[in-house]
Amino acid sequence: HTYWVQYARRQHQLSLTIPPDRGMILDRNGKPFATSKLVPSVYGVPYEVEDLNLTGNKIASVLKLDSKEVIASLKKKKSFVWIKRQVTDKEASELRKLALPGIGLRYENKRFYPQGSQLAPVLGFCNIDEAGLEGIELMYNRHLAGRPGQRLTRRDALGRALAAFDQKLIPAVDGHNVILTIDQFIQFHTETALKEAVEKWKAKGGMAVVLNPNTGEI
Repeated sequence: HTYWVQYARRQHQLSLTIPPDRGMILDRNGKPFATSKLVPSVYGVPYEVEDLNLTGNKIASVLKLDSKEVIASLKKKKSFVWIKRQVTDKEASELRKLALPGIGLRYENKRFYPQGSQLAPVLGFCNIDEAGLEGIELMYNRHLAGRPGQRLTRRDALGRALAAFDQKLIPAVDGHNVILTIDQFIQFHTETALKEAVEKWKAKGGMAVVLNPNTGEI
């Protein structure tokens, strides 16, 4: 009895992770160096796909993917598969118009750097799941990342969540912002001066530290 009860519970229960919003990296005046925004990602529900070859070919054409790889993903015996994450708004719009059964869009956060390459070696970068890999993004990842939440619910025979049977909800805790001592205006002019000096003297690279001459503040 105990075995079959536990077996049934594993089939019926569904645990969903609720992602937090990653904190921003700001300059001393509150202007963003790194921020996140929602972008569309494409997923498939294999058992809902009606025409495998037609669906795979159309998706591959819109997303510029290999149709064989898309069809292989849709053949998997899973209730959910990623097809392409973080697509453009144009690609998402074209897929909506096709209205292919078993193909949907889910929005997730993507890291953006509004100032382009400015301060890039210091800021670092994140992977597709917004985990810091270099620089400030890595050093302060624990503060920026926040804490994911959890939704415990039940699912039907097709693996779909049943909102009416939610059993537990732990809200996500969003990440903290990190404020640097750097001023974007001064940073721009410093990088410009460095670039000109490196090119003029054909140097391998250049470094600069900017201080307030009155106080020694970096």
